[in-house]
Amino acid sequence: MEEKVGMAKLWALSIVVLVLAAAPGVPAVPITLITSAVDKGAVCMDGTPPAYHMDPGSGAGKKSWIVNLEQ
Repeated sequence: MEEKVGMAKLWALSIVVLVLAAAPGVPAVPITLITSAVDKGAVCMDGTPPAYHMDPGSGAGKKSWIVNLEQ
């Protein structure tokens, strides 16, 4: 029985996440391309310029960073 309740909560959470992700008016974090790095040979594996997303923190996390590296 507990497994069914856990699955139901997981499905409900999934639906909430999908709704929030598709919600209009929620600003996306802007991407910054580093085009000057291309001249120095720094490109992504697909040949595109490197880029990063930056969104200032707030509250207790105002001076904290989250770094997400993708391959």
